[in-house]
Amino acid sequence: MKKLEYKDICGYLPHDLKIMDNERETVYPFLGYEIDTTLTKILLYDEETDWWNLSNFKPILRPNTDLYKPITHNGKEIVPILELAKTQRAFDWVVGEDDFGNLCAKYGEVFFGFKNHSFYLHDFSNDLIYDQYQLFDYLHELKIDYRGLIDAGLAISVHDLEFNPYN
Repeated sequence: MKKLEYKDICGYLPHDLKIMDNERETVYPFLGYEIDTTLTKILLYDEETDWWNLSNFKPILRPNTDLYKPITHNGKEIVPILELAKTQRAFDWVVGEDDFGNLCAKYGEVFFGFKNHSFYLHDFSNDLIYDQYQLFDYLHELKIDYRGLIDAGLAISVHDLEFNPYN
């Protein structure tokens, strides 16, 4: 089984990532890490910080399926795939299915989606997706698990908790 590495979570770090202690099932804000070791800096309840090993924690993320559902982000309800699609084409996108039955953002016969860890666009004239790094930056901001960490047992879904720490 793959183990959690900093490369798996580094994009989430500027966006108030929360982690859960494996033993106590306590949620902590992720404050930083030390590259030369496997130590993670966390904020404890008494407002002091401490360094613990990354293997003692799992990041809390939203599953990929949250791309197609309303979520609360910065106090506003959004559907992530529709927000992402708007960066590519200024259409009135809706959640629908593409020609293969995959959930996607849809405008007529134009499709924008995320499958197999990749964005795709089908619009009959130009299938080029611009500024993909910004799309992945937005996935990080929303804490969407596009790397499959939840399915690999390396992260915890917000839906498996009694409360969503990101709402």
